[in-house]
Amino acid sequence: MASKLRAQEVTALQRALESERFATKSAQERAKELQQALDSERSAVRALKREAASQARAIREEEAKKYNALIEQLKTKMELAQNELVAMEKESTTRALTAQFHRELQTRQEEWRRDSRRQLEPLQEQLKEAQRASMESPPQRETEALVHSLHADFHRSLHQKQEEWRRESKAQVDALTNQLRELQRLYTDTCNKLTTTTNEAETIPKLRQEIHTLKLQNKELEEKVQILMEADRRKVEEFRSQHEENAAKIAELQRAARKEAFQLLEEIKSKDRTLAQLQREYHLLINRLGGSPPVFGRSRLNSETSHERPGEPPRLCVKRPKTLTFSPDVNKRLRAQEGRKPPDPPGPDTVTTTKEDDQKTNEKSTTNPLEPLKEEMAGGLKTDMVTSWTKTVGVETLYQLLLEEHQELQRNHHNAVTRLRDEEKSRIQMEEQLRESRRAEGDNAINLALAEQIQTLQERQAELEAEAQELREQNDLL
Repeated sequence: MASKLRAQEVTALQRALESERFATKSAQERAKELQQALDSERSAVRALKREAASQARAIREEEAKKYNALIEQLKTKMELAQNELVAMEKESTTRALTAQFHRELQTRQEEWRRDSRRQLEPLQEQLKEAQRASMESPPQRETEALVHSLHADFHRSLHQKQEEWRRESKAQVDALTNQLRELQRLYTDTCNKLTTTTNEAETIPKLRQEIHTLKLQNKELEEKVQILMEADRRKVEEFRSQHEENAAKIAELQRAARKEAFQLLEEIKSKDRTLAQLQREYHLLINRLGGSPPVFGRSRLNSETSHERPGEPPRLCVKRPKTLTFSPDVNKRLRAQEGRKPPDPPGPDTVTTTKEDDQKTNEKSTTNPLEPLKEEMAGGLKTDMVTSWTKTVGVETLYQLLLEEHQELQRNHHNAVTRLRDEEKSRIQMEEQLRESRRAEGDNAINLALAEQIQTLQERQAELEAEAQELREQNDLL
């Protein structure tokens, strides 16, 4: 029964340790998956941000080019409008100049006619006077010479005035012709520019339509980026909720494992008490048989239960007991008794001697809290003194079996401790990875989520350390 109970305890401890290992491994795998998912989401978000930035940059460049083209077109339009205004002003000025030129020509002609008339009037008067004088007294030759000189002076003065007028009119005509040529050249230039602007003006609605389409595309891209950011936020929230659920499950598993461990510890303590009682019973049997007690290599426990207080934790003072080594006298006696028949039932003398021995042992073990149990055991032993030698052999074998089971439990506990150390190493590696990832990552929303996960993992680490300490204490107790 004791071996079965020990096996059940070992299996329960192994199951608890395996469940704890499985929980820690699942938590580590879940944390790795979450970290990988977060890394992938970050890379996707970064790629989307880069794409959005590149697209926005390209759209801005295209819009800038189009706006520059529109500005150039507007500048050309302004220049054309200015040129049109200049052409209109030039036409108006040419018309005004031509009208003014014609007016001046008419006024000059009228003035020249007036001057010629004024100059001709005194000459005509002189001719008339000369004719009168010639008719009155002078001879005909003098009068003819005088008329001829007057006609020559008149034609000379008239010719000079015509030449001066022609020169002035020619200079004015040349200046006006130069102005007209410049105006014609400017007019041709303005006409060419107007044709180019009209051609460009035809492309303006197309450019406006393209700008409108590009603006719509930019809005669609911004909406897509917002949708992706919202999806990323939802995923981060889902990861957080899953992490919280996993942490709650791990905490529940830890509580259950702790409860099971405490129950197993209580059972182990009770088994240890039963073992101590069996050992005391064996000592009593040996004393009653008249032999010396077996010599132990080491004491099993230092102040096993008497020094333990109800509020204090168990002390780490477990020592492995060796197998029983009996003295040679006891061995000879047992061998002799094996070859013989069982002795007769004890008489009154033996009963009195056993009672005296029981009283002595009770006086020696006054500090032991299990005195009533010993008295009951002694009462039961009085009835079973007939088969004492078989009982001693059975107790010895039972004690050896219990020692073997105890050694097996210690081996299993040692294996569990090694597993816990491996888990601690893996946990330390995971913590280092998380620290490296924390150093590498920036301070944004996703990094805050990772920081929360790291904090929860650190709490989990502290809990695992506490559990490892408890398991070490249990190991020491075992």
